[in-house]
Amino acid sequence: MSLTAQSLLGLPPHILKKIISYLPQQSLINLATTNYEFYHPCLQRLYSRIVITETPPLRSYASLKPKSRSSDGGVTDLLTARKVDLQDGSRVTIYGFRHSHDYELNLRMVHARLVVLLQALEINPDLVSYIQEVHVFGEFNDVIINDIQKLADKLSSLDCFYISNASLRQVLNLDKLCLKKFVIVEGNGINQQEEHHHYVEQNKRQLVGSQVSLSPSQLTSLILADDEYSYWSWFRKAVFAKSIQFPNMRKFKLVFNSSDMNMNTLLVNSITWDNMQELELIIPYTTESSDPDDYVLDCLTLLPSSFPKLKKLSIVQGSVFPTHAANESFDLNILNFVSQVCSNLTYLSIKHKLPILGNFPDGVEGNYRRRYDMFMTVLPKIINRYSSNNRLTLVLPNLFQTFACYEQYMNTVLFNGCKCEHCDEFLTKLDDYMMHHKYHCIDTHQYKDMNVSHLFSVIGEFLNHRMIQDDLITQLDQLSFPLWNHHWDFHKVTNHTERQPFKCYEKKVIDHGEYDEGATSDVISTDECEFTKRLYANIPKCISHYTNDMVQAILNLHRGNAERRADEQEHTHISGVDSDVFADTLKDGGDLDTLRKFNIRKIIINGIVYNIGSELNGTHYYVNVYDDE
Repeated sequence: MSLTAQSLLGLPPHILKKIISYLPQQSLINLATTNYEFYHPCLQRLYSRIVITETPPLRSYASLKPKSRSSDGGVTDLLTARKVDLQDGSRVTIYGFRHSHDYELNLRMVHARLVVLLQALEINPDLVSYIQEVHVFGEFNDVIINDIQKLADKLSSLDCFYISNASLRQVLNLDKLCLKKFVIVEGNGINQQEEHHHYVEQNKRQLVGSQVSLSPSQLTSLILADDEYSYWSWFRKAVFAKSIQFPNMRKFKLVFNSSDMNMNTLLVNSITWDNMQELELIIPYTTESSDPDDYVLDCLTLLPSSFPKLKKLSIVQGSVFPTHAANESFDLNILNFVSQVCSNLTYLSIKHKLPILGNFPDGVEGNYRRRYDMFMTVLPKIINRYSSNNRLTLVLPNLFQTFACYEQYMNTVLFNGCKCEHCDEFLTKLDDYMMHHKYHCIDTHQYKDMNVSHLFSVIGEFLNHRMIQDDLITQLDQLSFPLWNHHWDFHKVTNHTERQPFKCYEKKVIDHGEYDEGATSDVISTDECEFTKRLYANIPKCISHYTNDMVQAILNLHRGNAERRADEQEHTHISGVDSDVFADTLKDGGDLDTLRKFNIRKIIINGIVYNIGSELNGTHYYVNVYDDE
């Protein structure tokens, strides 16, 4: 232990600061109390970036377990080390209780933590200078709003004080703060005279911070909300009317215009793309084009053929693509684009916009296997072939929801999927859940029987809510925040205002009459229902056993069908190896193509996190960080 302490103390300050930046919240507190030399560096990190939210962050138990001598030759300690996820240390979070689902109780704990923070700032004013960023997520009562206002009043200059809730922004007064990142109201423009070297984040309703004027030559980052109408209204008034150009843009969100391709061309031509480092593309579905499939290709064709400095890329469907066929065409165009621009990427995110309950009119015709291979085989091959970075993070925020839209394959997952003890218990409970619940059909205004796609789509949506859901933070910044431990009450259908909650029935739905869709005689309240947030805590592990299968396919670890005859094999020759070796006959998780190594080191699918690495013999491994305890 002394050797470890001496080696840490002997490190140069800038290296020690870098090491400390990876530590999670509790580890920072523990290290700060061990030695005075660590006290100030740890406090600087601890107070630098603060998040205030009612929802607790998702923690990996691997980082919480005390290290002990294992009886398996160190295998347990090795697995624990591989499960350490540095995303947990990205922010210090002020939240409620970790395991309580009582909203009011959690708010009381948030208030208590804020009071302690305010007292610490009062006792030691130097701590105020350590605070660089504050993010506030969620809705709060008047007591906590007052606490947040007191915190803002103690601050003067910092990078950002971001409030995600629009109504909360109306209440809090942040005018005296000098901010480097801020939200401006719709209609505020960009001044071509006065210089300002920081970036704007725009929301159509509220202003955070004082009125600002910016020089486009100094503007390096511009993030507007996803709403297409507001986005283009702002650009017409603030940019196109003044013929403004952006020569130094490094981070940008491009929401393509679904009705006027000339507007897209004008905006693309106003930006110098050689300096672009982070880019998010929002591509909506359009009915204005004679061929909606060509519209996606036309949008991508407007962009440069290469981005020499691009490090982060996010591609998001701006609206629902109404059929499986349209989504498959979208994916093909996107993967082709990724192959052209991924040479220097360290982060890639692809997110779909899906129906709330996963209903597509051509659901029977949807080609699940082709879509599966597109993401599990083709996309990894593109990354390995064209990317020069071997530490890429691949984020697929709602891929499980995408696959949940294929009902026949979701039936297989539920009824003939994983047979481990955990899944055998809780997948059976999900089957029982569908026997006692119905969903509300908007078209007929009646409650109808659920299918597996309905259930898994909503589960996938709540898993997706582990990640930040905010237009102005974007998918590009997901790794800058912890994952959130969201739970579903088995009844609420996300926050969609048109959707009624799932309805509970005492009798099984198969015992209802053919015309009993509107019957209410055996309806029970959600308070009486056995399916609660506490039970839901066991469901992500079941879903992760399905996504484990996806990751095995990506890593070439999936053994496939062992009973398939040799003459049924679909051989694909891999260059760089013996001519008798084929891609589908070796499933050992190694790099089959010796010229190109596996470049993905982290995968996030619907908030389920996997760390990827290689054994000493070159075989790939993966660990499920949060959901396989």
